[in-house]
Amino acid sequence: MLPSLIPLIIPPGEGPSVPYVEGFLHLGLGVEGAITHRFVTEDELLDWDHPFVNLCEHAIEGLRGRTTSLDLAPWPGIPGLWQVKTRDGLAATRLLCMDELFDMWPSEGFVVACPSPDRLLVVPLEGVTSIMAIRGLMRILAQPDRVSLSDQLFWLRTADDEWQHVPVRWRADGGLDLQPGSGLVAAIERTIACDWITAPAYA
Repeated sequence: MLPSLIPLIIPPGEGPSVPYVEGFLHLGLGVEGAITHRFVTEDELLDWDHPFVNLCEHAIEGLRGRTTSLDLAPWPGIPGLWQVKTRDGLAATRLLCMDELFDMWPSEGFVVACPSPDRLLVVPLEGVTSIMAIRGLMRILAQPDRVSLSDQLFWLRTADDEWQHVPVRWRADGGLDLQPGSGLVAAIERTIACDWITAPAYA
């Protein structure tokens, strides 16, 4: 009988995992305890005799069942920027459940940052506000004490797409420069052009 399994968004090489965003984020698997969680072991995987990916899918479905828009809160002082607040240390793992977090899928998807397991920052790409929200998100990432998982951004346009890496480069002065690809640039241009929602209610 399988224990209570949870999916984990982790850095490459931290535990048994498969690439999720190649080179930046991996999908791992944990065993949930009463107080904390731990990585599954290689011996457990051999004993269970189930494909690792299938176990991850099972764990993700369980996470979906306890993920709702109530986990969202606006980031103070930055309109259009949201944070996932949970009590289980798996906030970053909620990027696996974006359609559960938001009642409406934004027209051009989401730009997210996963600075730590207990912090997921999300910008829905809807209108001009999202540009300022992305800038605010980058200011947060530039604070060294806020990043332990990844200092990069990721973009998901539709629920059927795969997350795309949006390169962030550090400057000598400690600031950050965003280097979006043509796809994200076009998406931002479209959402600005179609800015007909002035006050979206996501949560």
